[in-house]
Amino acid sequence: MAIVPEAQRAAAVQCLTLSPALKEMALGLSVPILFQSRVQGVTKLYVAGDRPLIGAGPAETPLMPLWESGTTVLAVRQEADHLVFFTFSLEDPARRAQDLAQTEQGLWAVLFVEAYEDERSGEALEATAAEVGFRHWPLMLAHYHAASQDTFQESEAFRQAFAAEIDALEGIDGR
Repeated sequence: MAIVPEAQRAAAVQCLTLSPALKEMALGLSVPILFQSRVQGVTKLYVAGDRPLIGAGPAETPLMPLWESGTTVLAVRQEADHLVFFTFSLEDPARRAQDLAQTEQGLWAVLFVEAYEDERSGEALEATAAEVGFRHWPLMLAHYHAASQDTFQESEAFRQAFAAEIDALEGIDGR
C-alpha cells in the first residue's frame, strides 16, 4: 500500500470528492472544537515511512492519510466507484486495518458516535453537525438510545451497523 507522499498530500486532499469541512479538518485548517482532541496532523506516519498494511486495500491503491489520533491513522482510499474510510495502527502495522465507512456521511456518523460517547453536550454536537453538514444527527441519537450497548462488542457492532446504514441511505457517493 503506497502512502501519498507528504509533499503531495495537501494537493491530493483537495482533489478528493469530500466536503469543504472534511478537507479543512484533514488539512488542519479548521477542526471543530468537538473533534480537536481526536484530530491531529499527520506527522508520525511520515516519520515511520511506507510499510505493509494488512487489509488496507490493493497494494497499487494509494492511501491518503486524513489525520492521526494518537497512534491511529484515519485514512481514505479510492475503490472502483467509491471511497473507503478506514483506520490503522502506527504501533502495530501487522494489525488489520479497520474499514469505517464508504461515504463521508458514514464517516461523520462514526465520528459523532465517538463524540457522543465522550459525553459532549447535545447543543455542541447539534451545532457541529450543522457546521460540518452531518445530516443524520437526529437519526444517530434515536438509534444510539435504542441500541443495546452494554459491552464493547455491542458498542462496536452498533457503530459499524449505524455507519453501514448511513452509507446505504447516502448511496455510494454520499457526500
